[in-house]
Amino acid sequence: MPNQPGTLVVIDTETSGLSPAHGDRVIEWAAIRIQEHKITEKASSLIDVPCRIQAGATATHGITLEALKGQPSPLEAWEKFSNFVEGAVLIAHNAAFDKRFISHEYSLRGWHFSNEMICTLKMARHRYPHLGRHRLPDVARWVLGEVPQSEKLHRALYDAEVTARIWIAMSQNYNE
Repeated sequence: MPNQPGTLVVIDTETSGLSPAHGDRVIEWAAIRIQEHKITEKASSLIDVPCRIQAGATATHGITLEALKGQPSPLEAWEKFSNFVEGAVLIAHNAAFDKRFISHEYSLRGWHFSNEMICTLKMARHRYPHLGRHRLPDVARWVLGEVPQSEKLHRALYDAEVTARIWIAMSQNYNE
C-alpha cells in the first residue's frame, strides 16, 4: 500500500563495510513508519547477500555471513523495502551514508532511489552544537535523557527505533 503524502519513515541500514564503491553491501535494513508523532508500523530484513563482511563491520553490528544464510534474497528484501517506503519522506541518522548504500542497491536492480531524506545527524549538529559528538547514542542521551538499552545496539531495527524516538522528541520540541 503506497504511503500517503507527507508520510515519514525512519530507516537504518547495516552494511558489510563502509563503501559500496569497494563492493560493500547492505546486509540489513529497518524502516519505521511515524504518524502523528507515534510509531505505527515496523519492517526489517536481514539480506542473504553474496559478499564478504569486513571484520570491523562485524565487530560493530555482530552480523556474520552465517547469520545471513537462508534470509531473503536481495531482490526479495529490496522489493519489501521499496514497497514500505514508497512515496515517504525518509529520516535517518547520517542519511548520506544510508542513501549512498540504498542508491547502490537500487542501481544493482536497475531502479532509481528518489525518496526525499532528512538527516537527524545534521539536525542535531545544528540544534545542539555544544555536544562534543553527535553519534546516535550521544544525541539520544541529550534528547531522550538516556540511551535506550538493548543487546541489539548497532542493529538496524534498534537504531531506527532510537532515531524515531529522537525525531519525535525533536519535532515536538522544535520551538525550544
